Amino acid sequence: MTEYFKTGEVVLLTGVDLMGNTCFKSPVRVVEDSVEQTVLYTAEGTPILGRPNLIDRVLNPKIGIDMSPKKWRDTEFVSITYPNQMYSIWAMWKMPERKFQCWYVNIEIPQKRTTTGFEVSDLELDVVVRPDLTWHWKDEDEFAQLTELGYFSAELAAEIRQAGLDAIALLESGLEPFNQSWSEWRPDENLGVPELP
Repeated sequence: MTEYFKTGEVVLLTGVDLMGNTCFKSPVRVVEDSVEQTVLYTAEGTPILGRPNLIDRVLNPKIGIDMSPKKWRDTEFVSITYPNQMYSIWAMWKMPERKFQCWYVNIEIPQKRTTTGFEVSDLELDVVVRPDLTWHWKDEDEFAQLTELGYFSAELAAEIRQAGLDAIALLESGLEPFNQSWSEWRPDENLGVPELP
């Protein structure tokens, strides 16, 4: 039986590339965790260990992963993940004015639940949805380069693009989360910015 995290709990989000390397760690706060969906909040100023630098490392495997500490700056977001889907959908705000900036479809291997949080593998290609609900692909050049280099197989590359199209179909059909009020969501200001364990 799945044990879900409690609302307000701080969990660890761990990024792992397709070669099995840990490329980032960041504490995030649970907004909702249930059989239907998982919603995680990344506040401005959230600490992050690591930086993916994926293209550099695929081009030159001798390049290490920069695990120096940083902070998430200029935006904050909630990520909404559905079980077994190859994407999370983010509602993102521009900071410090906290103006809704966009929906962001982050295409990824379906998140894995761990004892301390979640593990995620980013798949480079993304979709940006403007507040007026027009959209465009993001990072297509890097995605094409990684496919040419063999990091993504032709089969996986096709699945990645299809995952983006599936999310766009939700958008164009007016389905959740795009028909919900996440763009107006606000965090509990008493909770503060989480720290790395």
